[in-house]
Amino acid sequence: EPATIIIHADADEVDTEVYGEADLGISKRGPLTATAGSQITYTLVLTNDGPSTSHAADIKDLLPPGVIFDSATSTQGLCVSAICQLGDVQPGQVITVVVTGTVGNNITGILTNSAQGFAATVDPNLSNNLASVTSTIGSLTRLVIDKIDLSDPVYAGSTYFYEIVVTNTGPSTANNVVISDVLPAQVSFQGASPECSYAGGILTCAIGTLLPGESRDFLLNVLLNSGVTSGTVG
Repeated sequence: EPATIIIHADADEVDTEVYGEADLGISKRGPLTATAGSQITYTLVLTNDGPSTSHAADIKDLLPPGVIFDSATSTQGLCVSAICQLGDVQPGQVITVVVTGTVGNNITGILTNSAQGFAATVDPNLSNNLASVTSTIGSLTRLVIDKIDLSDPVYAGSTYFYEIVVTNTGPSTANNVVISDVLPAQVSFQGASPECSYAGGILTCAIGTLLPGESRDFLLNVLLNSGVTSGTVG
């Protein structure tokens, strides 16, 4: 609201209304690329270009769908979720806000993150109160396969089982996962878990989607050929 100044000059009084206005500007930085399942950090810089103090200034980071809020810090004020209440911002003052989130482990494509500045003081230029940055999200997975013989030693002419364990160590979701296992010449296929099929000496097991940290295990039953006399089976 305008302030009223009363100037006494002899018997005359002059009432002058003084209005405050402050041009808040915001800029935003973020990574060009990021990985699904990993953290992403945005840096917001708010500047008061004056001429007046900007009262009750706020900054809000509009995290895109698929990004979960982790933390926010500011060089002034208090942040609750991705909204930071900055208080009064003096002319020429610069405030930096850092927002960190986690990208969903199954997110891919382009993410656009926007931030906006607000204040109780009149802003003569609203065109610079909004800033956005885009990031391209890709997937990264590391599958670990362990194959364990459940009987050792084994004897020629007998059957035994292998356990195959597949683990996605992340950070992203693995989609359309299929594993193949070439059986050694010394064994004959006898059976396997329902998700698996066998043809031409190759066991194929369809997993589909495997979340970060998730494991899937399969059983393989084989017959050790009676002609094997000694050594190891690959």
